[in-house]
Amino acid sequence: MKKLFILPILIFTLGLALFSCDSDDEGLDNEKTENDKGQEPTDTSLDYISDSEAVYMIPSISDVTLSEKERIIISDVNDFSFNMFRGFSDVNNSKCNVMSPISVVYLLGMANEGASEDMSADICKIIGIENIDEYRSFCKKNIDFVSDYDQDVSFDFANCLYVNKDYDLKTSYMNSIKNYFYADSKSLDFSNQSSLDYVNKWCSDNTNGMITSIIEALEPSSVSYLLNAAYFKATWMKAFDKKHTDDQEFAFEDGTVKDIKMMHQKAIVHYSNKVEYKALSLPYGSKGIFKMNILLPNENYGVNDIIKSLNSEEWKKLEEGWSTVLADIRIPVFESESDNIMNEVLSDLGLSSIFSPSLCPFPYICEQGDLYLSNIKQKTKISVDENGTEASTNTTGSMAVTGGDLDIEKDIKSIDFNANHPFVYVVTDAITKSVYFIGKYCEE
Repeated sequence: MKKLFILPILIFTLGLALFSCDSDDEGLDNEKTENDKGQEPTDTSLDYISDSEAVYMIPSISDVTLSEKERIIISDVNDFSFNMFRGFSDVNNSKCNVMSPISVVYLLGMANEGASEDMSADICKIIGIENIDEYRSFCKKNIDFVSDYDQDVSFDFANCLYVNKDYDLKTSYMNSIKNYFYADSKSLDFSNQSSLDYVNKWCSDNTNGMITSIIEALEPSSVSYLLNAAYFKATWMKAFDKKHTDDQEFAFEDGTVKDIKMMHQKAIVHYSNKVEYKALSLPYGSKGIFKMNILLPNENYGVNDIIKSLNSEEWKKLEEGWSTVLADIRIPVFESESDNIMNEVLSDLGLSSIFSPSLCPFPYICEQGDLYLSNIKQKTKISVDENGTEASTNTTGSMAVTGGDLDIEKDIKSIDFNANHPFVYVVTDAITKSVYFIGKYCEE
């Protein structure tokens, strides 16, 4: 039998080519006199906001419950997400970066629908899911959850598969990705420029124009491209007033200090102080279910120390150990984007087999032969300002043939949270605690 290969790209796209024959708080005391650490700038001309101007930014109680099995699956998938981000950060050690782990999970899930029994077992094991049925259920429920739960938040996933007109997809495979991933499939002439334009337009349309293209050229020898796209847009529960945004000093990892735009807010929020970092949770929308957790290194620690410490157990302790504080918050206005090939990172996590033409890992996708993934690519972009956050990701896999008024309680603690040095941020939710976007901000 002839063998095909699969190349995943994060937003997501999948291409196929013919070839012969993967909290506890540890100190809230004295917070007001303790500086947020790192290499501290010396700027003393900070904007002032009185306690009477503070806003309330605590999520409302959710009516959604998860079974113990669902909690375990999400915890295991989060471990895969943190491991992937660690590998991703090692490759881009000195740079700002951002990625969407969940987008990779969806892309691999669609490929998994056409995997051999052994390959499917390996993919599930590495991601932390017991079997393909649990994988399907996790992805489908997550897509439904993010799309429907909070009407004040725009969060949409889209999946599709484009196949070379010279090849035929197996009907069972098309039905599976349609049923479990809401993915459409379409035949295109990969030698025609209009087909490339069509694929990149799909990318742009499903990221609201944030990512205008994902593929530079369609390979005529490829069999198909799997694509996943995600688009997120949400306002803060309480917007930052632009009149309080000004230029302030930011200490970069190389020791330089520069003026950057910093927004300022005083609010009652969830906060935690760990050994390595302080964490602040900023909710979106009226319910506050979706949120951004900002992890700011303490003295003698850096962003890489935080990244090394992240795992599902640490994440659970953080999410279950929030304290409510009155925080004087300063965080940068920033944009960040990344464009990366994921093959090396995924191979290091144990998924090298999906890229091997000799192992024929995906025999149940194409009528003309077995496939393998030749490449997985992801583009991700995020923009954070006074109003909220806008983020998008596009992952592609290319496959080929083998061969209001506030009464502040007197006993509530007051803290300063000045993100004036590099930090880690995570877009998540207060119910499932899934990792949707994760990045580090360290330079302009």
